[in-house]
Amino acid sequence: MKERGDFMSKILFSEDQIDELRLNQNVKNIAQKSIAYTDEFKKQAVKAHCEGESSRRIFIATGFRIDDIGSECVKSSESRREEMSHRDDGYNDMRHMNSKEHPRSKPRSQNEKVVYLKDKLEYLEQENEFLKK
Repeated sequence: MKERGDFMSKILFSEDQIDELRLNQNVKNIAQKSIAYTDEFKKQAVKAHCEGESSRRIFIATGFRIDDIGSECVKSSESRREEMSHRDDGYNDMRHMNSKEHPRSKPRSQNEKVVYLKDKLEYLEQENEFLKK
């Protein structure tokens, strides 16, 4: 099922499309509104693109039907893969990480650690008091 908004195409996958796409080895996860590709697929796609392959041909060659996933999905995935190829974390999917878990650009000093741990302790004590009620 495809729905069009005022500014861009937005595809809602049907249950049949979701079931079919789940069978593709290059699909990491799929929901009604989104599709996540495996890290290996992303790496191979960037490599193929650097060798001159178009995104459309890459998707078709790896078992995707453009009519199902939409041409906008193909175009946008190309730019996202390109951005990921330059990140320190590479192609790893960072959506699952809590923002507090992202690596810091520089380590905390001893004083910063103490302040952080005091704040955390105070927060947890307040949380425990709230949960007692």
